[in-house]
Amino acid sequence: MFENLRKYKNIIVSGCHRSGTTICAQMIASDLMIRFVDETEFNFFNTDKFYALLNENEKKVIQAPSMFEETMKINDKDTIIVYMNRDINDILKSKERLDITDKENCLDKLKVISKIPIVINYEDLSGHDLWLDKETRKDFLVKQTTAEDDNKDYKSKVLWQ
Repeated sequence: MFENLRKYKNIIVSGCHRSGTTICAQMIASDLMIRFVDETEFNFFNTDKFYALLNENEKKVIQAPSMFEETMKINDKDTIIVYMNRDINDILKSKERLDITDKENCLDKLKVISKIPIVINYEDLSGHDLWLDKETRKDFLVKQTTAEDDNKDYKSKVLWQ
């Protein structure tokens, strides 16, 4: 599904929070058999750690919705940015269900994303082996991407800034 991305050292998956960046990045990493980097590894907003990751030699997929604005500045032939597009109502419902109140303006991000050529629509991931249907995901927690993983320790790892 993502073979065309194999030539890049860094694949960054960004977009609105709750748009599918985690599962998409995991799918890409799984298909290409390269390292998956969750945004918690650079504490969400730590640009120094984020850019240090980009400078590492190993191939990787970086899940980075918090670095949306930074991705607009990246111009590197070894890096590709993939933006997730998901229905705004589904994003808002997911945030509400998880009691996420943030200052992110998804509508502004989606307007920018609509003008970018490398966009993956959330529903297009449904053909992938890692995809789970909406009914299965309805009670998922933040960062949960499998039915077996309830990710209960996630909030203890989060360092919101």
